[in-house]
Amino acid sequence: MEVNVSKFGTLTLFTGCMASGKSALLLNRVAYLRTLGRSVAVSMHASSHRDRLHAFSRAGQQEYALRFKDPSDLLRFTRNGEILAIDEIQDLEMDFAPVLAQLFDRGFPLVAAGRDTDFRGIVFPIMDWLRARATEHTILTAVCTTCFGPATRSQRLVRGEPAHWDSSIREQGPPLETYEPRCVEHHVVPR
Repeated sequence: MEVNVSKFGTLTLFTGCMASGKSALLLNRVAYLRTLGRSVAVSMHASSHRDRLHAFSRAGQQEYALRFKDPSDLLRFTRNGEILAIDEIQDLEMDFAPVLAQLFDRGFPLVAAGRDTDFRGIVFPIMDWLRARATEHTILTAVCTTCFGPATRSQRLVRGEPAHWDSSIREQGPPLETYEPRCVEHHVVPR
């Protein structure tokens, strides 16, 4: 079914720390949009969860996700009337911003979910850019694994110990590296 897109694109953005429910909300929104008869392409950057073919949430939902590497790949994923959903959007570098802006200018709706800050607590540059353009932005928290208070940070652990400040921003993945939600008080980044 071909649906005319609006004059201006929209961006629904779900952000928060690790285990805050971002992907669950994205997948719920995708399911809802499909009940309205909309076509939705779910996607993730090729570097996100390299061992999985699906966008998934800890609540159990999952959806096959198209993988992309380059900004031009996003243009190939979009058709007239289609909504583009991107999970783990924090993995995009700033060279994706012009293509996302082009999609907005062409009227494409976008639904995205991702961590707002890296393991140090610093905002990912693409997330700053997206937040400034969001038509709907939901900020989520998790439960701190140390004190059970509200968690807003993603604690990176390498071999069970907090990752050092000088560690690479890009994850290496399990089994040596894991993440857990932490509150500001229990978020540790040794320098």
